[in-house]
Amino acid sequence: MKYFTIVLLVANFWFGCAQDSISVNDIEITTQLTFVEVQESSKQKFEKAISKLSLLAKEIKLKEDLDWLVYKFGTNKYLFINFSMDMGDVLKLKNYQDEFSKVGKATEFEIIIHELKFCEFVITRNFLQEMLLPWSSVKAISVTKHPLTTMIEFSIYPKYMNEFDQRTRQLAKLLKETNYSYPLEGNRGSLGAYSSVFHIWFYDDEMQGDINDHLEDWIAKKGKLQEFKTIMKSIETTIHLKKEYQLKYLPNLSY
Repeated sequence: MKYFTIVLLVANFWFGCAQDSISVNDIEITTQLTFVEVQESSKQKFEKAISKLSLLAKEIKLKEDLDWLVYKFGTNKYLFINFSMDMGDVLKLKNYQDEFSKVGKATEFEIIIHELKFCEFVITRNFLQEMLLPWSSVKAISVTKHPLTTMIEFSIYPKYMNEFDQRTRQLAKLLKETNYSYPLEGNRGSLGAYSSVFHIWFYDDEMQGDINDHLEDWIAKKGKLQEFKTIMKSIETTIHLKKEYQLKYLPNLSY
């Protein structure tokens, strides 16, 4: 109990230190991220089962509240994204079971779940994050139009969180002012992932090279390069650790 109390106090301290400049009105939507690593021998079976689930959802016109996105990175790693209105609306397996049962498809659903049980995979990470409108250049994106994603995860020290917040707001504002063609979505981790914040870039096959190089070239053409470099340099000073994920959207596994 003492250990739990200490952990809770630390979490509350971080949350309190880090949220000064972020209000509830800044939050657009909560997403659930589940990272899955599949053994090479099970990859085909795994994708086939998820594809069946996607087709079944489309067949019954599963309500939009239960939609999901699947991305792939590397050769055998997947990211599943579910959407919730807030942290009190987190989806569970039973939510899907109930919906398929309502339309007489409980058996088909259970068969797919049974097939997945025979696939060798592990959930390597699972957490919630909140999209923040002031950190984003758009309110919504089209995964069909922008199927490629660079997700950059930053670990930030608590005392630098407000600085990161302000600079990311400036970055989003600069993207809007220069009409940058590729969207940025900003997120913060929540409920167990307080120290992580995210810049998520969405783009397509037409973009040549690295997203960072493309962005810098665009900003330079708009005469705002020095402003951009100042923002990015300030963001760098707040970062403890950084990790990038290069993701590709899989429409046949998504709904």
